[in-house]
Amino acid sequence: MLRLAFCAALIAAAPAAAQMQNNTPAAGEGITGWAMSVPGGDYAFGLPAYRRALPARPDQVSVGSVVRSTNGRLIGHIAYVDANVAVVKSDRWALRLPLEAFGVGNEGLLLELSPSSFDRLAEGHGARVG
Repeated sequence: MLRLAFCAALIAAAPAAAQMQNNTPAAGEGITGWAMSVPGGDYAFGLPAYRRALPARPDQVSVGSVVRSTNGRLIGHIAYVDANVAVVKSDRWALRLPLEAFGVGNEGLLLELSPSSFDRLAEGHGARVG
């Protein structure tokens, strides 16, 4: 009985210990989607197999590349890239995003934003195009 209680205490303390060691994000924190490593290498665990994404390498983010949302809808294209950021240009907005924000899947570069979410984000932090 004592052994069972000890095991239960260890199991209950495991998530808190992992969070303190930065192995997992604390509740309500962290990044969703392809930033979370899962067994087998698929990062977008909530998406159908043909839309699964892995983090994009910096050399995969290049000027002229098409950028889509994880649901397949077109967001825009890459207008500028440097060592740390890329500028995504839609038909209405241009927005600087860190290279870590991009995933890559069968359809090319992906962002975990819908086109309307991209527009809302760019409205506050981007530049108007045209």
